[in-house]
Amino acid sequence: MKFNKFILSILLLTSTGISKAQYLELSPEKAPSNWFNLDYVENGVRGISTERAYREFLNKKSSKTITVAIIDSGVDINHEDLKDIIWVNSKEIPNNGIDDDKNGYIDDINGWDFLGGKDGTDITRETMEVTREFARLKKVYQYIQDISSLSPAMKMEYNLYKKYKNKYEAKVQELEEQGPLVIKLYEKYIDSKLLLSSYLKVKDVSKEDLNKITNKDPEDIKKAKRVFELLEQIGQDEEKLKEAYYTV
Repeated sequence: MKFNKFILSILLLTSTGISKAQYLELSPEKAPSNWFNLDYVENGVRGISTERAYREFLNKKSSKTITVAIIDSGVDINHEDLKDIIWVNSKEIPNNGIDDDKNGYIDDINGWDFLGGKDGTDITRETMEVTREFARLKKVYQYIQDISSLSPAMKMEYNLYKKYKNKYEAKVQELEEQGPLVIKLYEKYIDSKLLLSSYLKVKDVSKEDLNKITNKDPEDIKKAKRVFELLEQIGQDEEKLKEAYYTV
């Protein structure tokens, strides 16, 4: 879910010791666009040390070809590090609309999106697995009080229902607690947008407009600019932020 990804981005910043005030004041120089690849000891940034690992460990090891299955995550098959090594189903003829390998999936060239449509198209909104399972089992077990008459298989499903119900309700409570942060961020973004639009005399603020702002401009304008830059760095834009805002 986009909302969950947005929340994760914000929590990632706050969990590394960055307060709300620091988050809004942090300059791009202190939060480089590749921060997640950096190393805390080497760079002072709490990334996952990807670049250091390549430089100090992986380049000293011999490699061999293996096939890695990605489960429960999307994959950008056009990513520069993946596009030349993505697995290809040699038994399937691309884009002919036929299930050539008879496995039940048409044109599954690089794998399959099991949360997508039957024709392989992506869905607009994705729910968590706990939500999907809770919704499925709720239809059957929500009104059951006495499970003594249930079959062993149904008793197992009922216990799963109770488990998913608890997880679902806990997640709802968690998101409700995070809601005020999303609201404040959206309001901060809207205030910044109105301020910059008026100052720059434009309807929509573009990167080119932001680049016109220098250290000589008023402090409130520079702060508004940093809000735009930080949202871009964590992979958010007005549409995603607005969706998260109206989801809470």
